Amino acid sequence: MKMLLIKSISEDNLRLLSKYLKRAEVEFKVVSENQIEDLGLSYLMNEADKSILVSKEMILKKLRK
Repeated sequence: MKMLLIKSISEDNLRLLSKYLKRAEVEFKVVSENQIEDLGLSYLMNEADKSILVSKEMILKKLRK
């Protein structure tokens, strides 16, 4: 499945686009800025190099900086 992500410049445009998509029977979901950030973080976590083990001390050291 593929997805199209559109960022509206105004609430009016978002309402108009939502109305059109409903009429065209297209499944859609309005997401907040926080949800978009969560999706980005999730993508980065999936792309991370999982072959390297990092100790708890190394993580805490990085977080303190």
